[in-house]
Amino acid sequence: MKNLNLEYCSHGSEEIALIFRSLKMNSTVTSLNLSNNRFGDRGTNMISKLLEINSTITSLYLKGNWISDAGANMISQSLQKNTTLTLIDLSYNNNIGVEGTKRILESLEQNTTLTSLDLSCNNIEYNRIKLISKCLEVNSTICSLYLSWNLIGIEETKLISKSLQINTTLSLLDLSSNMMGVEGAKMISQSLQINST
Repeated sequence: MKNLNLEYCSHGSEEIALIFRSLKMNSTVTSLNLSNNRFGDRGTNMISKLLEINSTITSLYLKGNWISDAGANMISQSLQKNTTLTLIDLSYNNNIGVEGTKRILESLEQNTTLTSLDLSCNNIEYNRIKLISKCLEVNSTICSLYLSWNLIGIEETKLISKSLQINTTLSLLDLSSNMMGVEGAKMISQSLQINST
């Protein structure tokens, strides 16, 4: 079995511990979906430990699990050690704030395999867009970035547009359901005239 989908299973930290033990030595599962179980940072801690020792999982979905800055920090530490994960979905985790976002982005300086990052619906505003934009200016591995359903307005779009003029690896950027309007769309369009990826 390569794909394990346990979304909406009401798994708490005890169930996550069982999953951790079963996948610790597993060498076949490449996609793990634990979305919408709301296991919080305790469950996230075990998932982070799993990432440090498992070398087969390439896609991890943690959407809607009440992950906070503490949990994001745990994930960031594991991303610095993991060399197989290519996709991580952290969408709908509104408790991840500036500090947690900063840690995740900093881990990308060490991680060279992650190519897809989903931060949709996390109430991301100016301060975090500023961090994300700076990351995009120097990151050379992220190809797909999902930022839909956040708090991205004109000022945030300016930052993103600037980073797109510098970034040479991003091939997919999802900014749907934000508040950039026509002016923001024009900014993105102008940046794409410079960006060749």
